[in-house]
Amino acid sequence: MANQAIEVKKRSPIGIILLMIITFGIYAFVWWFKTAKEVKGLSGVDFPSWGILIPLYNIFIIYTYVTGIEKISEGKKSAILLLILWFVIGPAALFLIQDELNKHATI
Repeated sequence: MANQAIEVKKRSPIGIILLMIITFGIYAFVWWFKTAKEVKGLSGVDFPSWGILIPLYNIFIIYTYVTGIEKISEGKKSAILLLILWFVIGPAALFLIQDELNKHATI
């Protein structure tokens, strides 16, 4: 892992999904920008967080993001599986991603 000095906040995966539903998806962007910073810090994988806002380019950005999660999990979470889940059953991917980040939580 690239940088253990990054602060990773422990978040409830169920709470994130509920907030996304309550805010009609707006919280998904808040969560993305917060966790993107954490993923970059922990994995050393670099990508422009704002790329999530650009159609088609965001597929590459999401793939890069989940590749960082795969690196953080030391291969236990497959980037390809997370990418497929992201587009087929989004909440399941977010649950797995947040679960992995919680293992590295410092606050």
